[in-house]
Amino acid sequence: MSKTQTLYYLGLTSLIFAFAISFFINLQTAQAQYQDPQQLSNRDLANSINAGKVTMMAGNSNTNLMKIALDMTVSANDGDNLRLVPVMGIGTRHNIRDILYLQGIDMGITDIESMEFSRLNKSYSNLTKNLAYVTLLFPQSLYLLTDKKVESVEDLVNLRVNFGQKGSGSDLHAKEIFKTLNIPVKPTYHPSHLAIEKLNRSEIDAVVCFCLDVADNYNAAKETGRLHVISIPTNVEILKKYLPSFLSSDDFPDLIPEGKKIPTAAVRLVLVSYNWRKTDLRYKKVARFIEAFFARISQLKSGPRSDKWRQVNLAAELPNWKRFEPARAWLAAQDGDVKENLRDTFNDFLVKYEDGQIVAPSIASNTNNTPDVVSPPPNVDPSNEKLFRDFMQWRQLQGR
Repeated sequence: MSKTQTLYYLGLTSLIFAFAISFFINLQTAQAQYQDPQQLSNRDLANSINAGKVTMMAGNSNTNLMKIALDMTVSANDGDNLRLVPVMGIGTRHNIRDILYLQGIDMGITDIESMEFSRLNKSYSNLTKNLAYVTLLFPQSLYLLTDKKVESVEDLVNLRVNFGQKGSGSDLHAKEIFKTLNIPVKPTYHPSHLAIEKLNRSEIDAVVCFCLDVADNYNAAKETGRLHVISIPTNVEILKKYLPSFLSSDDFPDLIPEGKKIPTAAVRLVLVSYNWRKTDLRYKKVARFIEAFFARISQLKSGPRSDKWRQVNLAAELPNWKRFEPARAWLAAQDGDVKENLRDTFNDFLVKYEDGQIVAPSIASNTNNTPDVVSPPPNVDPSNEKLFRDFMQWRQLQGR
């Protein structure tokens, strides 16, 4: 083959190759420009559904945290415009970790004690910068259910006590309380309904639970008539970490005599959010949820939900922590209504105070939970400062 022929074939090959490359590129461009109508429809639907989605860390399906989150969906959901999606979690302390680091999580439910534990122990870097509270919710009381042969918590030394799911809020707080009381026990980890069955069969000796409503487990507890509720001593060391509370016949009609109050400890639940930047789309989504939840919370206070919702005071503050800005802004806009509610609450306190239903020394004993100094509300004599301090301490303990 001559040199001329060789050059001819090389040129022809290059031309064909260049044409093929050009054809392939044009084909890809055309395919990119063409979008199947069905795919477009599906994409628009997906965007519409996710535009209003807010995810919230809660608890397992049978826990109080999940019940609370589900209550919020009833008051806040608005089709695709706003949809709260509760996510199953392990417990209040783990929820803090998941809100900070688990992808796709916007906010969640935890408690003050878990937040303070994480803050004081520096569990996470920049915690108070990255985690913000939305509002305080209400207390969860601890109940300690035992066989009647156990007369006091001191009798549980080296006995089998169920702490709930391992790593859950009940587990972590129960360990802390028994450690503080210096009472060594043998923890077991069963769901509360199974634990009560085991307690009835004497397979364990006690059940500890931080529960919002005990009715779900109550029927199993009263079957044999062998069980009763015992008190948790709320001494000075316990009150440094927990709120004082009590259980009554309203909680266990057949296990606690009417009129009797059994002292116990409680934790205060808190709704928190990752502290999203204002430029972040998720900031706007969480803000939309907060506005709807705050505006409709009266539905939870008056509807067929737990009576605990009536204790929620949206304006209650949490020392050492910043409130998520959309929540702060909403409350600032409602400032007049909040002051009016404070006056009504104070009047309610005065009635109970004068009737002897409230004893000031028992309120003042909880020094760890004393709120910041505030001025008396309108129409209240400011000269009686001690009375007003008692009122503010009572109000915080009531969650109002």
